[in-house]
Amino acid sequence: MVYKTQIIGFIFITFIVGFAIGQVIHISYGQDNAIKIKETRLAENYKFINPLLECDANIGSFISARNLKNSVISYINSEKNAGNVNEVGVYYRDLNNGPTFGINDGEQFTPASLLKVPLMMVYLRLSEKDKELLNKKVIYSATESTFTQAIKPEIKLEYGKEYTVDELITHMIRYSDNGATSVLYTLIDKNKLKTIYDDL
Repeated sequence: MVYKTQIIGFIFITFIVGFAIGQVIHISYGQDNAIKIKETRLAENYKFINPLLECDANIGSFISARNLKNSVISYINSEKNAGNVNEVGVYYRDLNNGPTFGINDGEQFTPASLLKVPLMMVYLRLSEKDKELLNKKVIYSATESTFTQAIKPEIKLEYGKEYTVDELITHMIRYSDNGATSVLYTLIDKNKLKTIYDDL
């Protein structure tokens, strides 16, 4: 009976010791190989965007993202060698689990047609108070002498024809129509547009 009790005690102690050793190994291994994650939050206060970069991690810890970065770099280099581009900037973020990478992401570029987005935002913001703003009709008065358009829009607006503000915004964004942009820019309060730019 005593011998049986000793065997049971030995098995129990062995289990406890084994479990403790396993926990130590797990913790040590986990600390050495854990993905280093940190939160990066911008201090500025913005109204229309949420500039929080949460759970940023070292790209070397994410094999798939690292492979993607290498593929993008290879593609950019091939396009440069072919003479199709001069400079390229890329910022990538996986919205599900946070890995990010940047390629020449600190370079400054001309925003070009991206400037149309804040202009649209101003009109949509104003339409929250003025419910008829988007339905307001405007005579399309832009000519090619008042704006430039390197890539012609798929659908052209007709000079002298009436369009609603909503239709002009649609052409500005969907077809990147610089004529529609010119008309909308002429009508807007520039101070309100500046406020949007400052908030961004």
